[in-house]
Amino acid sequence: MKEYILTAEVVEPICLAKRQEAGNIYETLDYIPGRLIWGALASLTGIRPGKKPGDEFLEVFFSDNVIFSNLYPTDETKAFRSKPIPLSARALKEAPGFKEDELPDLPGRYGKGIWDWLMDGIPEDVVKEEYEKYPGFYIYDPPNCKKVSIPKFYLTQHERDSVRGVSKEGRLFVRELFQRGEAFLGFIRSISADGDKVLEWLFGEIGSKAGINLEIPIGRSPGRINLTVEDAMSCSKHPLYKELSTLNSDGIFTITCVSDTIVLDQFLRPLKYVPKDLVLRELYGVIKTCEVIRHFSAAEVIRGWSGVYQRPCEDEVAIAKGSAFLFKYGLGDGKKSEDLIRTLNELQKRGLGLRKAEGFGEISINDTFHHEYKRCPEEGR
Repeated sequence: MKEYILTAEVVEPICLAKRQEAGNIYETLDYIPGRLIWGALASLTGIRPGKKPGDEFLEVFFSDNVIFSNLYPTDETKAFRSKPIPLSARALKEAPGFKEDELPDLPGRYGKGIWDWLMDGIPEDVVKEEYEKYPGFYIYDPPNCKKVSIPKFYLTQHERDSVRGVSKEGRLFVRELFQRGEAFLGFIRSISADGDKVLEWLFGEIGSKAGINLEIPIGRSPGRINLTVEDAMSCSKHPLYKELSTLNSDGIFTITCVSDTIVLDQFLRPLKYVPKDLVLRELYGVIKTCEVIRHFSAAEVIRGWSGVYQRPCEDEVAIAKGSAFLFKYGLGDGKKSEDLIRTLNELQKRGLGLRKAEGFGEISINDTFHHEYKRCPEEGR
C-alpha cells in the first residue's frame, strides 16, 4: 500500500454546486469531492477521446485499487484533516457546540458540549426536545475536539439588456463561493501490491507533485485551486487513520461513514444503511455472526455534472456521510481478536461499497468520537 496526502488551497474563488443548476441561487458544497480530483487528474494524463487508455490508466482510475478521497476542511495550521460530525451526535439547543467552540451569535460564550448516542442509545430520562443534530466537520486534536467551518461569500451576477442598457428582468444569479486561501486535506491511496509504481506513473504523467493547478469553471470566470502532493510516510501531518490496537471487550465495533457510501442489495436497489450481510462478506471467515445493535443513518442523493458531455450525471442514492452503525459480532472458529483487528484495518483502508476510486465509501472503524462523547455534556465533554 502507498499513500500520499493532498493539500488543496483556493487560489481563485470556487463554487462546487450542490446540485444541477436551477433557479437563481447556487449553493456550494462544504468540501471538495474526491471524484472532482479523480476526473481532473485523469484529464491531465494526456488521455483524449478516441485514444485507447493504457493498463496503468485503467489501474489508477477504474480499478478501485487507487482511492481519491474527499478533501475536507482544515484549520489555520493545515495540519489536521477534519471529518464529518456523526449523525449520532447531539447538542443542546441553548448552546450548541463543543466546549472549545465559541457561539457565533454570542461572542465570549462557548458551547455546552456534544453528546453521542450511538454507544449507549438515547437515555430514558433525556428530554429529546432540548437537543438537536449538530452537522458540520470537526477536528480531533487530543484531548479536544473543535468544529471547523469554511467562510463563504456570495457573488451576484446579472445579464445585461443590450437594447436598453440595463439588467434584464429575472436574470439575476447568486453564487456561493469559497474564499481565497481556504485549505482542504485528503489523500490518494493505492491498496494494490505495486501501489508505489502505479502512483509514480500517475505523477510522471502529470509532470509534478507540487503546485498542480486545477481550474474549475464558474460561469465565465474559472475558479482555481492549487493541489500539493506529499508522501504520507515523510509528512509531519496528523495521520489520517490510527491503527486499531484494541476492541471492545463486549464484542462490538462501530462503522462510521466518513464519505457518502453507495451500497446496493442483490436486486441492485440502493440501501440507506450498512447491512449485516455486507459486513459478514467483508469479514468472511473471521466472524461467524453479526447483527446491527443501533444505527443513526440517512440517505443522500448524489448529483453530478459531466464536463465532457455537458449534461447531468445519473443520480445515485447513497448512505450519507456521518452515518454511524454499532455492530455486535461473534468470532469464527479458531479466530482471535488479532485476526479481527487486522481484517478491520484492511477494510478501513479499502472502504465499503461502490465507486471507491471517486471518494465514496470511506469509513472509520471504532471511531474515537463515539467513545469520547458518549457522556452527557454536563458530565464531561
